[in-house]
Amino acid sequence: MALLTLLPLLAITLWLAAHGQPWPGAVYLTASLAAAVQQWRDKRRAERGQWRISEMALHGMELLGGWPGAVCAQQALHHKTRKWHYRLQLWAIIAIHYAAWASWLAR
Repeated sequence: MALLTLLPLLAITLWLAAHGQPWPGAVYLTASLAAAVQQWRDKRRAERGQWRISEMALHGMELLGGWPGAVCAQQALHHKTRKWHYRLQLWAIIAIHYAAWASWLAR
């Protein structure tokens, strides 16, 4: 499922890079790495019974472009997979990103 979510983004970023605009791919890659690390840290904190990273902070990084990393980390770590309200917000962020790209590409 994560791969199907990422394919359109990969196609968009490759197309943009081929047309001299590599920055979106760099932004998504950097933010995705940060989001994946954030998810990993939150999972470790949960396992240790420590203070957790807020869902607002996790979603903030996803909104800044880290949602691909968050989706991959969520699947790999089995983190936040049963919290339907968290997943619903994540999918809303993904929809916002794709709607923005569709609007931009349609101009």
